[in-house]
Amino acid sequence: MFRHIKLESIDDLKGYLKNHIFRHVYVSGAYYQYPDGQTMTQKNWLGMDYLIDIDCDHFETSCKSKHDSWQCLNCGKNGKGRPPKSCSCGSSRFSEFNWICDICLEQSKKEVLKFIDIFLPSFDIPRDEITVHFSGNRGYHIIIQSEKIRHFNQMERREFVDYLTGAGLNLKFHGRIERKKYIPPDPKERFGWGEYIYNGLIKLINDCDNGSLDEVNISTRMKNIIINKKQTILDELKSVYHSVRSISTETWSKLVEYVKKDIAMKLDSPVSIDLHRLIRFPNSLHGKTGFIVKEIDIDKLEEFDPFSDAIAFLENAHIKVEMMGCPEFRIKDQIYGPYDKNQKIEFPLPAAIFVLAKEVGKFI
Repeated sequence: MFRHIKLESIDDLKGYLKNHIFRHVYVSGAYYQYPDGQTMTQKNWLGMDYLIDIDCDHFETSCKSKHDSWQCLNCGKNGKGRPPKSCSCGSSRFSEFNWICDICLEQSKKEVLKFIDIFLPSFDIPRDEITVHFSGNRGYHIIIQSEKIRHFNQMERREFVDYLTGAGLNLKFHGRIERKKYIPPDPKERFGWGEYIYNGLIKLINDCDNGSLDEVNISTRMKNIIINKKQTILDELKSVYHSVRSISTETWSKLVEYVKKDIAMKLDSPVSIDLHRLIRFPNSLHGKTGFIVKEIDIDKLEEFDPFSDAIAFLENAHIKVEMMGCPEFRIKDQIYGPYDKNQKIEFPLPAAIFVLAKEVGKFI
């Protein structure tokens, strides 16, 4: 690790990176009076951008059971997906193999869009004070460069995290359930999480005949009742003067809890709370993929394709690699793999860099 480095110009930075070959390059998210101080006290902390790290490892996706795997370090037993809490041999020590694909990175992107579309309007933060970067591997970074937030202490940053994740949220204050009926929040109380949950319920019921209820923990019979009474339920929800009587309070509790869980952001809390966090340097290459750590225009985020738009190398060179086994992956429009151990494959440079950086292949 080369740390406590202060570079005063872009030319100094370029020269430093040319003379020292790094696998990963980071920049401080904090501001210091003396960045090259060897201790935090010597640096004199001046503030810290607010960082939100969204990593597909923070949530479950259907693809993990296909491309992730684990092995018990005690008995050697292995399996697909996430490791269990403990192996059948009693050990809780595992090695894990994690992969990335379109499904998990698309879910990471949805979390960023959730922040922009749902949460950002609740705060007086201009869009030009927010940047979004593809991390180069498993997700995205949201960086808030706002003077209002830059001087937050750890407790204030924790409050922000709790708000985004819905931690400690008392659902009783976002619509009342009493006497076997659900009473939506009064329109003048529909702000913040009250508004998020109310709008989420409207969308959930509105889309119920398109499968939006499939993941809600209610019976098939109850799902059919909601589908058949969809318009009545929506009318009751939207009315200022009526309570919702069409379905049971138990079902409403499950619907509200589902909506709350769906809206709550899945993020790496310690990153946002830290006052001295490093973050990957924009336009550097991620050492585990060879992909560009790329800043993305917020208005173009939805169409951003990390497996195409973050590729740094041209395809006019090829490298022969001996594989150690890996799931399939995509680079631009080309699907590669899956590959077994000892297969010898000649890859275009971008795919070869990915395989070598992921350490699932080695030079022949």
